[in-house]
Amino acid sequence: MTVDEGNLISVDTSAGDHRFDEMPGLMSMHALWVREHNRLAKEIKKSAPGLSDEILYQEARRLVIAQMQNIVYNEYLPIILGPSFRGVGSTSVFGTEYESNVDPSIENGFATAAFRFGHSMIQGLVQTFMASTRSFQKAYQLRDNFFVHDNYVAGKRVNLVTVVDSNDLL
Repeated sequence: MTVDEGNLISVDTSAGDHRFDEMPGLMSMHALWVREHNRLAKEIKKSAPGLSDEILYQEARRLVIAQMQNIVYNEYLPIILGPSFRGVGSTSVFGTEYESNVDPSIENGFATAAFRFGHSMIQGLVQTFMASTRSFQKAYQLRDNFFVHDNYVAGKRVNLVTVVDSNDLL
């Protein structure tokens, strides 16, 4: 997936999964993580200008994966699984050491249940919001709009995740 100078995604782009543009929520998450990767790559390049593009890419990728894992294991899963997930008096049940002998795969039945659970969390009504006016613009049923970009595409570019200055929210 690529973004242009304005941080917008082309409708003609592709990502690691062909369903990345199935719905605005999924596409916005792709956009958010691509933009974070590019932001980190720029920061790394500033601090180490001699690194190759491949090293910059891989280092930014490593950091994005760590951020995503931190959010999932320390924020999302404790909410879904409850307070006992972290253990008594512990900030995390997960260690910080890599263990190469641990199999990271999961059983197919568990994966299926987890995917069904995740899909059940998707709301059926999508509302578009205009940040500049702080108002809802329109709403539509997701079930009727899979892979339909008309609701969130301007021309050939997608603007789903706009960074808003915190002062704009006051």
